[in-house]
Amino acid sequence: MKKISFERNLDRYFIALICGLLILFSACVLFLYLSKKEEIEKSMLSFISNLGVLITEQSIKPIETLVSAVHGVASRDSIERLVEHRRDEDVRRLLSSMLNSTYGVKSVLLSDRNGRSVTIPDLAAKITDNAKDRPWFSNDSAARDTNFFTPLYKDIRDESAVITISRPMFDYRGDFIGVVGADLNLIALSMPLRSLSHGIPGKAFVIERTGKIILSGDPNDIRNGSVEYDLVRGMTNLNGIVSSELDNNYFYFYVSFTHPDWFVLYQVKKQDIYNVLWGFIQPALVLFFVSLVLINIVWYLLRTSYNTLMLDLFSEITVGRSSGSISYNEIKENIHKTQENYKVVKERSTRDMLTGLLNRGQFDQDLSALIDSKDAFVLSIVDIDDFKQVNDTYGHVVGDEVLKAVASSGVKLLGDYASIYRYGGEELAVIFKNSEMMSAFSLINGWREFIDKKEWREPGLSVTFSAGLHRGGYENSHEVISKADSLLYSAKKKGKNMVLMED
Repeated sequence: MKKISFERNLDRYFIALICGLLILFSACVLFLYLSKKEEIEKSMLSFISNLGVLITEQSIKPIETLVSAVHGVASRDSIERLVEHRRDEDVRRLLSSMLNSTYGVKSVLLSDRNGRSVTIPDLAAKITDNAKDRPWFSNDSAARDTNFFTPLYKDIRDESAVITISRPMFDYRGDFIGVVGADLNLIALSMPLRSLSHGIPGKAFVIERTGKIILSGDPNDIRNGSVEYDLVRGMTNLNGIVSSELDNNYFYFYVSFTHPDWFVLYQVKKQDIYNVLWGFIQPALVLFFVSLVLINIVWYLLRTSYNTLMLDLFSEITVGRSSGSISYNEIKENIHKTQENYKVVKERSTRDMLTGLLNRGQFDQDLSALIDSKDAFVLSIVDIDDFKQVNDTYGHVVGDEVLKAVASSGVKLLGDYASIYRYGGEELAVIFKNSEMMSAFSLINGWREFIDKKEWREPGLSVTFSAGLHRGGYENSHEVISKADSLLYSAKKKGKNMVLMED
């Protein structure tokens, strides 16, 4: 038994609801994911930017100020006295005071124009014979107003990693007189990187353009650590996010500075960020599945209630009992039987009980439909010759057999080309749709010849029929039938056992 429309529609509505909910949920999850991802990225970049400002403004700027101050107080004579180890207590005390008041400075360096140098404080370490060989020494007059940051290099005094901020000095005549510099205490400057952290755990460090780590919470990184150069090449913006092709497990959030030419990085495991995103969208996922369960429960309850209601209704209609006394299968079987009975009744209502041909009612209906459609057709009225004599001589039983035999042979010979009707008594009607007159005439005449040659079981019995054919299409039903009937009458007058068609 097929589902009726209400149940099918109910299924469709709930499927559409679930699909709509799935689309809405996917869109919401995507929106939440992208929003949270953007929020995390902005938070990370804000954190790393603040860290960069902390390092440059609170740590590096004071050291640059120290270098500028020493640059302002040093003169040719004071530099020469210091590098020649002559007493100049005023300058030494001033430099020592400046050094002690500035955090993150390892020592102050002074060199005269010939490369002779001294450090304050004296670290009892070997001093290079010629400072001109050191990375911080420069006599470039174009840099007289700018502090110069050296790349990371090895200090000759204790072989530790060091960066020096230096500046060339010139007298009032513009002559080069020496270089002043300050060695950075990279371990001390890295202290903020140990204490500061973001909500998502990670590792903060500072690198120079070559990829070498210069500040890090891990002292070992300062001496030996670096990041791959391809990662640095990807840092083309003021800030952003990059990922290593060799080690794809990390995101690197960065901010860049031009003076010094450094990058501040925050290394975060991708999985930690994904875990945060998953934790954020998980409640939405739970809500979706709860909604899905509730919708399915409602769907089930509605279907159950509907089936119970239909069971009661069908049982009352079919057998007059409530659902408590009849099963669903019994109702299904009764409905199936009713449908089969309806088909039988409908078939009988359009068929002649004796011959099995379509009846007069169906003929009138089909003929009227053809005339309304304005389609061309051919109508033939067939009448068995001397049928009353057959009934009077051989009896009505034989007469009925003759009718059935003529009808069955007509269906066999014409069934693929025409519709055959019992018009009344011994008269039959044949409708050829979309057929030419000669084709219809040939088929009817072949049927006539078959009946004329047929041998019957009853001795002496011979059966023939006459027919008239008219081409219809524009007349009304009465006119079409009258013209075909008139041709039949003419065939009877001319001797019977013949088929006449209109000229």
